[in-house]
Amino acid sequence: MTEELKKALDEVCSMKEPSVEKILRKYGFGYEADKVKELVTTYEKDYPEKVDPENTEVEMKFRNFYRCPYCSTEWEDVWDSTCEDDCPACGKRHISPYKSEDI
Repeated sequence: MTEELKKALDEVCSMKEPSVEKILRKYGFGYEADKVKELVTTYEKDYPEKVDPENTEVEMKFRNFYRCPYCSTEWEDVWDSTCEDDCPACGKRHISPYKSEDI
């Protein structure tokens, strides 16, 4: 396993809710979700020192505010980053938040 892959898996494993697997399943990427789950499970088994179930660190959360440029629908969602989202009304993908708040 390359060092770059280990770093990427550290980040993937640190995402508690929503996990990468759940995000992929939410958008219909079941095969990819299965592969991510398999990779994470193997990583956690091979590198248990990297996985700390007793970790009580406060995770950053952001309330992201979105406005679809195609249909003008506005919505908000809570994520652990200021990430793009898909419009719940028209389905257009990769809408960036116009505002984010730390929560």
